[in-house]
Amino acid sequence: MPLLVLAYPELAPEDSVRIEMIRAAHDPTHARVRAHFTLVYPLASVPERISTEEVRAFLGAVAREHAPIRFVLRSAIPFKDVSGPETSVFLMPDEGFGAIVRLHDRLYTGLLAGELRLDLPTVPHLTVGRSPDPVACKRLADTLNARPFAIAGTIAALSLVAHDGGTVHTVARLPLGAE
Repeated sequence: MPLLVLAYPELAPEDSVRIEMIRAAHDPTHARVRAHFTLVYPLASVPERISTEEVRAFLGAVAREHAPIRFVLRSAIPFKDVSGPETSVFLMPDEGFGAIVRLHDRLYTGLLAGELRLDLPTVPHLTVGRSPDPVACKRLADTLNARPFAIAGTIAALSLVAHDGGTVHTVARLPLGAE
């Protein structure tokens, strides 16, 4: 079962409800996993080259050296999937973007250095929509951007999750900055 690393944002309850309502209407994956930032894509070499416990230990060490990340989402964009026919709608962080990129980059060092996929751009985001129709995705992004919004949140932990194609379950939750 492939492992990946997600960061579930801590949001105000009303913002969390709003995002999940948008996802329920526009993202077919909403029932499988709640809104998240993907920090490490599915690891191809687990368990062939690396054990789950080695990954957990490495992630724990990285998490301890990083403080929680504050972010603010202020815009939505359509984004064409580079590996398939769908287009997604992303909520993008204005604040926190660089810190999320740096955490992503740090996760792909050491034990996971060989796992970095350069064919997938590092674009921190929360996915709120997905469709094979890019025009529908553009309309959704335009609707979301019609009025200014600012959704503040924090990434306080890394979640090592297993994904079998249908379900996602947490293997380990690793708090950022925890000693």
